[in-house]
Amino acid sequence: MVSASACEGAGGLDGRSVYGSVRTGDRSGFSPDGSRIAFAWNGDPGPGVQGFDLYVKALGSETLLRLTRHPSEWISPVWSPDGTQIAFHRMDGADTGIYVVSALGGPERKLRSTRMPWNVFSPLKNLTLISWSPDGKWIAFADVAPEEEHTKISLLSTETMESKHIPIGPMCVSEGLPAFSHDGRYLAYWCFRNEYQAGLYSLPLPVGKPRMIAPIRGFPVGLTWLADDAQLIYSLWNGSSNQLGEFTIANGSTKQLAFAGNDMQLAVSPTLSELAISGVSVTSAEYL
Repeated sequence: MVSASACEGAGGLDGRSVYGSVRTGDRSGFSPDGSRIAFAWNGDPGPGVQGFDLYVKALGSETLLRLTRHPSEWISPVWSPDGTQIAFHRMDGADTGIYVVSALGGPERKLRSTRMPWNVFSPLKNLTLISWSPDGKWIAFADVAPEEEHTKISLLSTETMESKHIPIGPMCVSEGLPAFSHDGRYLAYWCFRNEYQAGLYSLPLPVGKPRMIAPIRGFPVGLTWLADDAQLIYSLWNGSSNQLGEFTIANGSTKQLAFAGNDMQLAVSPTLSELAISGVSVTSAEYL
């Protein structure tokens, strides 16, 4: 059983909470060895400044390490496979884009600009989540191309800084929330058909065709693999509340999980011992 709790912050931090608004994305919360958690926090911006910066916290410690000093409208982080760097998708006007910074601190580096639509009150903000491939060669992200109106998922090469679109699934109007499996063989993501319907897709890598795992009603806001790559944990907004559930990849079956909260994003530790849930007014969650 994996359990977590939180209040106005992120759960799973050894029973403690970091107060303010906290955001974690994909597997980004926990470092690859499960000893640290990365998150965006707006609780310490400085006098007269508002916005999110990127922080790291070691589990079992009260000390926060601030990695950025550029308060932004939104930040979605993800760890590098070796735990030495953190990439993040920043929403901040002309500075919107994908960046990387050392997990120990230091100057940040911009990898590319993006054109993601932004509205803090819209579920579309969750499409800013990114994922780093286990071999370290690719960062998956959603963006809107200059000639497009809707978000599509691309893969950014960390070696050449060039990007390429993944194959478009049938009936997909928009795509988002990419998540590499731990073995690197698949990329899971959400295909949005309209405002109320979505499908969970899996793309075999390096070359394959998208396959729908299961359709769903609602607007997905979170997606993460369990350590054995046999299940995916998801969260979605159904118009009045959030739902937390589990997909089994082999047969597409769905199981709803117990929770209480709003606007949830997920991070599962590599050992499956902790589930971090971020959002506002989250009171409890339990993975059975």
